[in-house]
Amino acid sequence: MAHLSEIMTMNPTEINQAYQRTVDALDARELKNAFDQILGLMAGCRDYSASDRLDELQNTYRNLLRYRLAGTKDPMQETIYRDLRAAAYELNDTIRLRALSKESSTLYYNVRRALRREPYDFASRHATIRHLAEAIKEAHGQTEAHRQLEGQLSLLFQRVWTADALNAENYNSLRDLLKDPELPGDALCLVISALTMSLMVFFDKEKVTLLFDAAERDEPTVLARALVGIFLTLALYRKRTSLYPRVNARLEALAERFAGFEKAIQSASIRFILARETEKITQQMQNEFLPEILKFSSKIGQKINLKEITPEQLLDEEMNPEWKKIPEAIDLEKKIAAFTELQEEGADLMHSTFVHLKNFPFFREISNWFLPFTLEHTALHEGSNIPIASDMAKLIADSAYFCNSDKYSFFLSLKMFPAEVRERLVGPKDSGLGGALSARNEQLLSGSAKIDSEIRKYVQDLYRFFKVHPSHLDFDDIFSLSLNFHDLPALKPYIDDAEHLLPIAEFCLRKKYYSEAKGIYEEMARKAPQDDTMFQKIGFCEQMNGQIQPAIDAYLHADLLKPDSPWVLRRLATCYRSLKRPDKALEYLHRYEAARPNDVSAQMAIGHCHLDLRDYQEASRCFFKADYLSGGGPKTWRPIAWCAFLNGRYDQAEEYYQKILSADASAQDYLNAGHAAWAKGNPLAAIERYRAAVNHLDHDTNRFLELFDADRPDLHAAGIENEEISLVLDQLRYRLSD
Repeated sequence: MAHLSEIMTMNPTEINQAYQRTVDALDARELKNAFDQILGLMAGCRDYSASDRLDELQNTYRNLLRYRLAGTKDPMQETIYRDLRAAAYELNDTIRLRALSKESSTLYYNVRRALRREPYDFASRHATIRHLAEAIKEAHGQTEAHRQLEGQLSLLFQRVWTADALNAENYNSLRDLLKDPELPGDALCLVISALTMSLMVFFDKEKVTLLFDAAERDEPTVLARALVGIFLTLALYRKRTSLYPRVNARLEALAERFAGFEKAIQSASIRFILARETEKITQQMQNEFLPEILKFSSKIGQKINLKEITPEQLLDEEMNPEWKKIPEAIDLEKKIAAFTELQEEGADLMHSTFVHLKNFPFFREISNWFLPFTLEHTALHEGSNIPIASDMAKLIADSAYFCNSDKYSFFLSLKMFPAEVRERLVGPKDSGLGGALSARNEQLLSGSAKIDSEIRKYVQDLYRFFKVHPSHLDFDDIFSLSLNFHDLPALKPYIDDAEHLLPIAEFCLRKKYYSEAKGIYEEMARKAPQDDTMFQKIGFCEQMNGQIQPAIDAYLHADLLKPDSPWVLRRLATCYRSLKRPDKALEYLHRYEAARPNDVSAQMAIGHCHLDLRDYQEASRCFFKADYLSGGGPKTWRPIAWCAFLNGRYDQAEEYYQKILSADASAQDYLNAGHAAWAKGNPLAAIERYRAAVNHLDHDTNRFLELFDADRPDLHAAGIENEEISLVLDQLRYRLSD
C-alpha cells in the first residue's frame, strides 16, 4: 500500500523512483507487490483516473490465482498471466507519463506540453511533406519549398517523439508514411529516430511495430536506423518484450527477409562497445597525440632551420638526416600507427575534433542531431557561400569517415573561414584527403559493408546527442549502459554461432571488456567442450578480472584437454603465486622448465617461489642460473644479493649491492644495500644508504619507515637487535635534518 510519505504530491525524482519500484516488481513477477506500488504512485501523484483499470487488473489476477491454486488447469492461464504483466507495465507507464507531464521541466516534457496546445494530424502532414518533396523535384534547385519541408520534418520529429501510445489511426498513418516510396529518405530517417527516442521514454508496442515496418525498406540508411532502434528497444526492455509475441514474430520475419540480420546484430554490438572507448580516445587525442605532434614540430624547428629550406630542397626525395636523429619521431610513428589501427576498426576518432563545433544555431533544433546529411540543406546556403558543388564537397558528403552530425559541423564551420581557405578545404578531388576519402568510399559499395557503415555513423550521431546536446543531462544516457545486443534473449537465437559471436568476443578481449568476452567464450565452450582455447580465454578473462580461483579452474580444464601448453603452465603458476601457494606454482613451473630449461624468466619465477618457501639455497641456485643465461644485470643481481643476505653470506651480498648501486639503483636497492652493510658490521655505511633511499622516495620519511619496518624480521635474523635499530634510525633522522 502507499506509504504515508507518498500522500504529498511527488516531485519528478520521487515519481521515477516509485515507477522503477513497480518495474522491479514486475521484472521479478511479483504482481501483487507491483499493483501496490502502482497504487502508491497514483496516491503520490494524486491521480486516480486509472484506478478502475487497476481494480480490473487486480480482480483478474485474484481470479487467476484462485483457479490456479485450486488445481484448475487452463491452457489460457499462461496467456492471461502474460497479458496481465504487460498491462501492468503499460499502466505504470501511463501514470508516470501523465504525472511527469505536469511536474517535469526536462526538454522532453517542455516540448510535449508546448505541442499539446495545437492539434496535429499525421495523415495530413504526410500529404503536406509529400507535396513539398514533389515541388522541390520539379523546381530542380533551392526554393522556399526546401525551407518549408525542413520545418515540417522538424515538427514531425517532435510530434512522433512526444506522442502518446499510438492508437490505430495514428499507427496506420505513420505506417503509410514509412511505406511511401515517394517520400525523401530524410523524412523516414527522422521518423525512425523519433520512434526510437520516444521508446526510450516509455514502451509502446505500436511504435516497436513501426520500427519493424521501417526495417522492411531496402535503403541502407533507413534499414540501419530501424535495426538500431529495434536493438536498443529490446535491450532497454529485455524482460518486457517477451510478453509481446508479435515482437518475436516480427523478428523471425525480419531475419528471414534480411540475409544480413546476424551480421547487423554483430555490427551493432561492436559499434556500441566501441562507443565506450570514445571518451578515452578523445583524451588520448587531446593529451597525447596532438601535443606529441606539436612537440615533434618544435623539435624539428630546433634541429633544422626551416626558413633555410629552399623549394629545390623540398623536391629532394631523400629524408633529412637530422630527422633520423630525433627519437621522438619513433614514438610519434607508433602513435600514428595506433590511431590508424583504431580508425580501421571503426573507432570514433572524430569526436574530439567536432565536439566543440555543435554550437551553431542549426543544432538548436533537436531533430537536426539525427538528420541525414545533405548538401541541399538550407543552413548550408545562408550567409557565406560554401563551394558545395565541388567534387571534393561531394566526396566529404558521401564519406564514411564522418557521421552526419560532424558533416554538418564541418560545412557550417567553413563559414567562419575566408573564401580562399574554404576553397582549399573543399578544393581539388585529387588532393591527399580526396584520395583517402575516395578509397574509403569504394570499400563501402557492398551491401553488408554499407549497412555496417550506416550503423556506425548512426551510433556516432546518437553518441553526440547524448553526450554533447545542451540538454543532454535531461536524458538517460544509453551509452552508460552495457548494451550487449548479442546477449539479449530475443536476439540470441539469431547469433549463437561461433562465426558471429567469436569476433565480438575477440573484440571485447582486445578492448579489455573481460566480463563480456568471458560470457561468449563460456557459451562457445558449452558447444565445443573439447576446445582448449576457449577455456584458456575464459581463464584469462577471469584472471584479468581478479577472479583467481575461477581462472585456475579454467586453466586446469585447458591443461587437461591439451597438456603442457607453456602459456597455460605459466598462467597457472602466476595464479597460484597470487593465492600464496608457491608449492603449487612450482609444480607448474617445473613442467614449464622441462620444455624450456634455458628460459630466464622461468628461472626467475622458480627462484621467487623458493624465496616464498624460505628455501634460500635453492632460490640462489635459480637466480645464479638466470644470471648466467641472461648475461648478468641488475634484474638478476637483486635477487642474488637478497638471497645472499638472507643466507648470511654478507660479503657476497655486499659485492652484488655495490654493482647494483653503481647502476640505476632504486630506493629499495639502497634500503637492501643498507641492510647488507649493517649486517657486515658497518652501520655508518648503512645510514648513508638509508639516507639515499629516503632521497629516492622524494624525501618521504614515512614511506621509508614503512619499507624498513617490513624488513625488521630479516634484520633480527641477521643478529641486529631492536635497541641498535632505534639508535641507527635516530642517527638517520639527524643526518636527514643536516
